[in-house]
Amino acid sequence: MVGDPLMVGDLLMVDDPLMVDDPLMVGDPLMVDDTLMVDDLLMVGGLLMVDDPLMVGDLLMADDPLMVDDLLKVGDPLMVGDPLMVDDLLMVDDLLMVGDLLMVDDPLMVGELLMVDDPLMVDDLLMVGDLLMVDDPLIVDDLLMVDDLLMVGGLLMVDDPLMVGDLLMADDPLMVDDLLKVGDPLMVGDPLMVDDLLMVDDLLMVDDLLMVDDMLMVGGLLMVGDPLMVGYLLIADDLLMVGDLLMVGDLLMVDDLLQLSLCSSTPSTWRSVRCERLV
Repeated sequence: MVGDPLMVGDLLMVDDPLMVDDPLMVGDPLMVDDTLMVDDLLMVGGLLMVDDPLMVGDLLMADDPLMVDDLLKVGDPLMVGDPLMVDDLLMVDDLLMVGDLLMVDDPLMVGELLMVDDPLMVDDLLMVGDLLMVDDPLIVDDLLMVDDLLMVGGLLMVDDPLMVGDLLMADDPLMVDDLLKVGDPLMVGDPLMVDDLLMVDDLLMVDDLLMVDDMLMVGGLLMVGDPLMVGYLLIADDLLMVGDLLMVGDLLMVDDLLQLSLCSSTPSTWRSVRCERLV
């Protein structure tokens, strides 16, 4: 136990628990075989390796990779210049910033902002209280929940439900194997593919292909630049605009206007809607 700041110029190795009440600053690698607890600031200039829980009361900064085999819990901001890899649970009450790769084998929970410059991969649950921004692929094997804004610069892949409270923006393909639910606008630059249910309370805009194997429900405007394919039910409360082909396996319901550049000739599809050519 150390009551005041602990500063180490080079390598710090601890075989058992290390508890520090104030800042801990290490110039080079920090390796701990057991628990590392810091009530205040933890700064590491090189590699940080912890075999068991790592708990920090305030700020954690690491210039190089941070690897934790068990629990990582940070009360406030967590900033890592290079990869962050956690085999178990990662919890951050405030800000999480990672300059490179973020890998978590189990749940990842962030109270406020999560920013990752490169891929973000989570095998289990990903929960973010506010904003989630990722410049490259975001891959989640289980549930992805964001209370506010979700922005992804590259590929977004989710094997199970994806729930976003407000805005979802993806520059490249968005693929969801199960439920996709968005409280407000959903904007995707390239293909959007959902194997099950897609629900959007407000605006849905897709520049390229939109494929839904089951049901598609949109509370407001639905705009698709290229083919729109739905396996079962399509419901739009407002305007539905499709630049190319619209294919629906069963029922199509539109409360307002349906505009298509090319209309399908399937009789059951167009029985109760108005189809107008844009060109």
